[in-house]
Amino acid sequence: MRKLAALLLILVVVGIAGDGSWGAARRNSRTVRRERAENQRQSRRTRERIQVNIEQTERELLRYERLQAEIARSEESIAILQPRVDSLRRHSAALADSVSRTGARVESLQRSYAESLRAIRRQRQISSPAAFIFASESFSQAWRRLRYLRELARSNRDKGRRLKEEKERLEAEQVRLDSIRNRQERAVALLERRRETLRRQSADSEQLIASLRAQAGNLNSIFARQQQQSRELDRELERALEQEAEQARRIEAERREAERREAERRREAERRRHERDSIAAARRNNSGTVVPAPADGARPQPEPEPEPAPSPARPVALENLTAAFEGARGRLPMPVSGNAVIVNNFGRRAHAEFSRVEVQNNGVDIDAAAGAKAKAVFDGTVSMVIVMEGYHNVVLVRHGEYLTVYAGIDNLEVRKGQHVSAGQSLGTVRTSASGNARLHFEVRHEKEKLDPQSWLR
Repeated sequence: MRKLAALLLILVVVGIAGDGSWGAARRNSRTVRRERAENQRQSRRTRERIQVNIEQTERELLRYERLQAEIARSEESIAILQPRVDSLRRHSAALADSVSRTGARVESLQRSYAESLRAIRRQRQISSPAAFIFASESFSQAWRRLRYLRELARSNRDKGRRLKEEKERLEAEQVRLDSIRNRQERAVALLERRRETLRRQSADSEQLIASLRAQAGNLNSIFARQQQQSRELDRELERALEQEAEQARRIEAERREAERREAERRREAERRRHERDSIAAARRNNSGTVVPAPADGARPQPEPEPEPAPSPARPVALENLTAAFEGARGRLPMPVSGNAVIVNNFGRRAHAEFSRVEVQNNGVDIDAAAGAKAKAVFDGTVSMVIVMEGYHNVVLVRHGEYLTVYAGIDNLEVRKGQHVSAGQSLGTVRTSASGNARLHFEVRHEKEKLDPQSWLR
C-alpha cells in the first residue's frame, strides 16, 4: 500500500513538472522573437546615436579648425596694425611738438611785430619821417636817419612776412596733425575691434576644445577616418601619375621606334641608290660606252623616297608651360571663389591641441562659403578626374611638369583632356554632411609634393 502511494506521488510530481516545462518552452519561443526584434531596434538606435554623435563632433571639429584659422588671421592683422598705430602715435607726437614750437615762434614774432608797429606810431606822433630827416644837424646824420627809417620799414616788412609764413606753416601743421590724429583714432579703434574679435574667438575656441576633449572616442575615429581617406587619395594620385608616366613612356617608345624605322628606310634607300650607281659605273668602264637602255626601252629610274612616317604627337611647348608655372610661384590665386581660409596646413605634424594625434597633409584644406566654386589657379589641361569616397570628384590639372589637385568637387564642369584657363570654374566645392564646404588642394612637381602656401599669394 505504501509502495502504491509513493508511486502515485511520483507520477503526480512528474506530471506537474512536465506541464511547467511545456509552458516555459512555449513562453520562451514567443519571447525570443520579441527580444530579438527589440535587440535589433536597440542596436539600430544605438548605431544612429553613435553616428549622430560623431557627426556632431565632426561639426565641432570643423568649426574649431576654422576658428583657429580665423584666430591666426586676427593675430596676423593685429601684428600688422600694431606697428602702424605705434608709427602714427610717434608721428603725431613729433608733429604736436613741431606745432608747439611753431606756435611759440608765431607768438614771439607777433610780439616783436607789435612792438615795431608801436615804435613806428610813437615816432610818427613825435614828427613825420620827413621832419625827422630834415631836422638833422648834418647831411651825414640825415643820411643815417634815412637809412634807419628804411631799415626799420624793411625790418617790419620782414617781420610781417615771417609772421605770415609761420602762421601758414602753423595752420598746415595743425591740419596735418588733425589728419594724423584722425587716422590714429581710426587705427586704434580698428585694432581694438580686432582684439575684441580675437578675445571672443579665443573664448569660443576654449569652449569648443573643452567639448571636443570630452569626446575623445569620437575624435579618434574621425581622425583615423580622415587619415585613411588621405592615404587612399595619395595612393590614387600615385596610381594616376604612374599611369600618366606609363602612357608618356609608351608614346616616347613609339616615337623612337618610328624614328628608328624611318632611319632604316633611309639607309636602305641610300644603299640601293649606291648599288645602282655602282652597277652603272661598272658597265660604263667595261664597254667604254653609255650603258644601253633596258630591253623595254625604259631608263632605270631611282625609286621615289616615301613620305616620312608621322611620329606620335608630343606636348606643345611643355618647357614653356613648366617655366611659366614656376614663374608664378607666390602669385597664384586661391583655388576657390569668395571668402576662403586655409584651415589645415601642409606637412606632417602633431595636432595643435591633441598631441597624441599626428596629422599628415599632402596639401592644404580650404574652408569656403556654401556654393563656392573650385577654380583652376593656372592655365593647364585636365589630365585626370577621379571619383572616390570622402572627396567625391578629384580633378588633376597639369601645367607642364607641375600638377595641381582639387579634391572635394560637386557638379563637375570639366572633363579629362580639356584645356582650362586660370580662374576657370572646375565645379562646386562639395558641402559635407556636417554643413562645411571644404576643398583639399595640392601642388606637385610630378610625384614630389610641394607646400601650396608657398605658391599662393
